[in-house]
Amino acid sequence: MTENDREIFGQLMALLSATFREPMNAFRAVAYWHALADLPIETVRCGVEQALKTCRFFPRPAELRDAAGAGVPDASLIESLLLEHLRRPGGERMTPTEPFLRLVVERLGGIRAAGNLSTEDRLDVLGRLVPALVHAAGVRRIPLPTEAALDAPRRLALGGNRPEEP
Repeated sequence: MTENDREIFGQLMALLSATFREPMNAFRAVAYWHALADLPIETVRCGVEQALKTCRFFPRPAELRDAAGAGVPDASLIESLLLEHLRRPGGERMTPTEPFLRLVVERLGGIRAAGNLSTEDRLDVLGRLVPALVHAAGVRRIPLPTEAALDAPRRLALGGNRPEEP
């Protein structure tokens, strides 16, 4: 999220507060902002909408992330992004997942080593590397790729889940 998303975020938190009849104060709002700040506002909105449909109690930030499909990336998601990255011509513009993929390639021993692994071997290594990748990305303030974040532009292009005021 960006500073421009604070008003919409506040409205989403107020919606949760009213629906679940729990108070929303400044400290709680700041805590939720920090816990969800790495997600696009559209992903947060999807999480809130899903929580309104499925939760019985005021959702914690982790529950909003899960509801939006924005949990920790798994090895298969990283593998598919890595394959797409390896197949892309070097001159194309940088993608939103580029910093994370650079980290992945670095941890795999470089672009040649990553490209020389079989899909099965790469998935095995990535499965073991996920916790370290998540930690390193957090330390470096690199956003994690998520199914929800990667899917949002496609949904918007198809006219689904358009950003609207809550």
